[in-house]
Amino acid sequence: MSKAITVKDIAERLNVSTSTVSRALNNSSLITNSVKQLIIQTADEMGYVKRHKSRPGSRAILNILLFLPFSEEAKYHLFYDPAKLIHGIRSGFQDTRINIIVELNVGGSTTLNNRKIGEIDGIIFAFIDPPDDIVKIIEDRKIPMLLLNRKYEKFNYITVDYDGSMDILFRLVHAEKKSVKPFYLGLQTKAAGNVNVYRKSAFLKSCKEYSITEYEVQDITSFDEITEDLLTYILDNKFNWIVGFNDIVAASILSVSSIAKKEIFHKISLTGFDNFPLRNVFPKIIDTIDLEVAELGENAGEWLYNTIIHRKEEPIQLELEPRYIAGNTIGNGLRSETSI
Repeated sequence: MSKAITVKDIAERLNVSTSTVSRALNNSSLITNSVKQLIIQTADEMGYVKRHKSRPGSRAILNILLFLPFSEEAKYHLFYDPAKLIHGIRSGFQDTRINIIVELNVGGSTTLNNRKIGEIDGIIFAFIDPPDDIVKIIEDRKIPMLLLNRKYEKFNYITVDYDGSMDILFRLVHAEKKSVKPFYLGLQTKAAGNVNVYRKSAFLKSCKEYSITEYEVQDITSFDEITEDLLTYILDNKFNWIVGFNDIVAASILSVSSIAKKEIFHKISLTGFDNFPLRNVFPKIIDTIDLEVAELGENAGEWLYNTIIHRKEEPIQLELEPRYIAGNTIGNGLRSETSI
């Protein structure tokens, strides 16, 4: 007995996704008539026999797979607001109905292989690096995919302009001080991914552009390494600006300073990154750069919407314009402007 022809066989013959074939065979309005006719004709020629099954409704619903990071350390979950991200993604799809399926830590391909879920129409890796085995499955199935807050030349991505962000902070600190001696405190962990590499690179680039020769870069692997001894080292070596990897690092510095009763911020500027609400809980409000989580999500949703619905084959490698959020840890007094 010959092998039964499947949707996958038709997709491979026409070099299209299985979801496109499935929709065409089910007379979906998401597929143009010309493509629909070609698929149906090819299916007939190949001897495809459709299996009838009950469907929950006539309107199409897209399945979007969203990969998010996970860590056992609670502080890592303060890096971004997932509700803003999901709201942004839905906004990008306009009125199109979508199911957002969340997978944590991309530890396997179970969701992609789960037939009960149905076809996956688009994939977003948010704040996480895509593993090679998952990428291979996605590419084999020709599912549109993009990264958020990551930057790889071989992938579609949307991120913040880190060079521009760091330049804003350097410009503001320079306006407050006659000379700048910065200390970059990075976070090198699996949860932080390559973002620390991007921000460190932007820091070093700005040091060069502003002709700063006295600076230091240190990476920590745990927030427990932010100690009174570290603050003492910074003071003893006369650094006058602590550049925190993000707002959580900056807030941890504020916390340790308060516990140690070291009033250092009349001498030292402090900046963060990401604009997480935690920055507002201290008497000193951290100057920061907005991560633009909602805008990242909306741009991702809009690109997937155009790729899936309108079949636009346009790659995206977008760096969002940075937005400065004022605090009072760069200089004396709260700044009047809220953004730059």
